[in-house]
Amino acid sequence: GEVFSITESDVEVAITNPRALDLFVGLLRWNRLIRKVDLSAVLVENAKAIEFALNTNQVLEELDISRNSLHAEREANAIISGVSSSTSLKLIALDGKPLPINQLRGENAQQQVDFSEYSLDILSARVVASLLGSNTSLVQLFMQSNHLCAVGVEALASSLAHSPARDTLKVLDLSRNSIGSTEEAALKEGKDSKEAKEKQAQGGEVEEGFN
Repeated sequence: GEVFSITESDVEVAITNPRALDLFVGLLRWNRLIRKVDLSAVLVENAKAIEFALNTNQVLEELDISRNSLHAEREANAIISGVSSSTSLKLIALDGKPLPINQLRGENAQQQVDFSEYSLDILSARVVASLLGSNTSLVQLFMQSNHLCAVGVEALASSLAHSPARDTLKVLDLSRNSIGSTEEAALKEGKDSKEAKEKQAQGGEVEEGFN
């Protein structure tokens, strides 16, 4: 029997039949009609197929793959790569509230981004980290009161250390994310290093170590 159909009037599709998933994702690569896809009701086992679809599709704006366990390294990397390479995706739901990633890139990039209390987990943190790699406009980033844990915070800190946003970012709030003392020290060291470079550029003296 028919598991799904796509007509010229369809801009939103929700897949609820697992048998339809692989076929639909394959078709999504070349589809030019669908703007919004909901895969939250099916088990996504082939994240690589999602990556290929996002790499090719040029019109998809919203994707919901929440309620899926995609934290294994291979699956997570595929999703991160697909989101980063997509030229049209604006909103993605992974493990918390839908993440408006268009605020971090492109013509709609914002100077202040507030993802606090979004119930975000590690995968969302890693996606944000990947998008920060090319961000040149971010001044304030609020991601407090989520579930990023040490791994998510480390991904953000590592990305910021090599991102153009390192020179523009003035406020970064990652509090209340179950961060251990080691990660807090790493973040402080990165912040102190930036402040030290700014002082050197201004001809000021720099104190070594932490206060």
